[in-house]
Amino acid sequence: MKTMRGFIIILVFLLSVSHSLACTCVNTTNISDKEHSGYLKKVKAIFYGEVVSLGEKREVSRRGRNFEATDIFQPVKFRVLRAWKGVESAEITVETDAESSCRYVPSVGNRIMIYAYEDKPASIQYFVNYCSVGVFDDEKMKREYGEGTLMQPAEN
Repeated sequence: MKTMRGFIIILVFLLSVSHSLACTCVNTTNISDKEHSGYLKKVKAIFYGEVVSLGEKREVSRRGRNFEATDIFQPVKFRVLRAWKGVESAEITVETDAESSCRYVPSVGNRIMIYAYEDKPASIQYFVNYCSVGVFDDEKMKREYGEGTLMQPAEN
């Protein structure tokens, strides 16, 4: 009887930790230029910017063929200092998954290189997570895209 109870406790524990899995990012530092270029093609926007403000967290529902999920997203507004891909103005808002193990936790005033994706719900134009802010090789990216465009501050 004790064995069965122990088994049930372990089973309940294992089922309850499914959402606490660690974030895993692709390691792009030790791959070929060709492989790195392939990953860069999946990125929708590349820019260096400063966090200006953080918006209110909100729920976004997603539905696929075999799943339904609700994620919590938070908008992060950036002042773009230099852009390489997919950015046409000096300000851009991206969304981060606010409660996943891969969440990007921004602070107002931080300056950081961002590689934004488009792999979340259609209502989100640019998506970033922990893997968007430090796993790419910036020097390889600059060899492919050049030195980027220095962005002018938005006029008020």
